Amino acid sequence: MLERGGAVVRLSNIYGPGMPAANVFNHVLNQLGSGKAIKMHTLDPVRDFLWVDDAVGALFALIEQKVAGVFNVGSGHGISIGELVGLVQQAAGTGQPVMALHMLDQPSHLVLDIAATRQCLGWSPRMLLEEGIRKLVKTKMKFRIQ
Repeated sequence: MLERGGAVVRLSNIYGPGMPAANVFNHVLNQLGSGKAIKMHTLDPVRDFLWVDDAVGALFALIEQKVAGVFNVGSGHGISIGELVGLVQQAAGTGQPVMALHMLDQPSHLVLDIAATRQCLGWSPRMLLEEGIRKLVKTKMKFRIQ
């Protein structure tokens, strides 16, 4: 791809409307309000999460500008799974206990450096993680009530 003047995009963990059912957000959302502990595989890994509309915006910028290279598309910020669960609970107004089923033997930290992508494309993510989580929780609770 690169030899032919194309672009390669490395996407972080994309979340938002239409996301697959099997992801960390839905795993937490589906346990809200159960009255039981929220069980997660592990709480320690740090990941980079990006709202779907921001990912689309980066892809559009890449297409419009017709640039070649490798582009990291993410938020550029990391959050642990445990902290993510806390933000989801805060948005939902719950305080369920949280339990990790496994402990990691070594740290796992996957956060994209998006500085070059910002500079080349003039693109930056717009959705703050906390706001995206509030939107997800609001949508999830709306569907539960109906």
